[in-house]
Amino acid sequence: GLISEGRVNTVGDEYQKKLNTSSYEVISDDYEDGEGGYPAKTKMSKPESVGALPFKTKVGIGLCIATWFILITSFSLFETIQTPYLNDNYGWEPFQIGLAGAAAGILIIIEAIILPKLTSRYGEKAIMVCGFAGCSVSLILLAYPWSPKVPSPAYFMVFLYVFFLGYGFAQLSELVLYSKLLGNLPQGVFMGYLTSSGSLARIVGPLWAVSLYNLNHNGTPMFLVVGGVMLLGTLLGLGVPNP
Repeated sequence: GLISEGRVNTVGDEYQKKLNTSSYEVISDDYEDGEGGYPAKTKMSKPESVGALPFKTKVGIGLCIATWFILITSFSLFETIQTPYLNDNYGWEPFQIGLAGAAAGILIIIEAIILPKLTSRYGEKAIMVCGFAGCSVSLILLAYPWSPKVPSPAYFMVFLYVFFLGYGFAQLSELVLYSKLLGNLPQGVFMGYLTSSGSLARIVGPLWAVSLYNLNHNGTPMFLVVGGVMLLGTLLGLGVPNP
């Protein structure tokens, strides 16, 4: 009785092992074929090294990091001086300033929705360069250098939103362009370089903004200098190759 019972248990164990093995094989086959609700198995390509990249791609990656620094610096300028500028020159209260900032946020959300259609038609590089150019032009016009007076609130808000429009297009399209340029390079590592560039810009930007704003509270020196820097960013952006 014990021997026969042991044999039954042994046979049962062997059958269970075969069943598990066959089930695994079926699942593996489905996985490889992309059937049964499982994605098709693909081979992971090895990450490339920077040295193996074409020279123009290396230059493009460097230019993206540099222009990202310029872009975030200019944006941090507005984050820093928008409230004191509107309060000093127009007497706006925090609630009014908050509404202006909320409207800018809505504008950037709309941009994120329409950007895929624009990039599929014109490409990320063209959208990025146009965004930088829009920021540069708006900043120079906000400087209002032909008059010692500050512009009207309506004038300021129009070109403020032109700046935010350009910023949104430049930021979103540059992220996509940079990712495409990286190709098989370790995306996480190189995105870290880009993030570090932006973090440094957020340290430098406010210091730069306050120093320039203290020169003249009408904003003329500040907007002219930053507009010129954004023009440099536009020219550098032209040098980024298409992926």
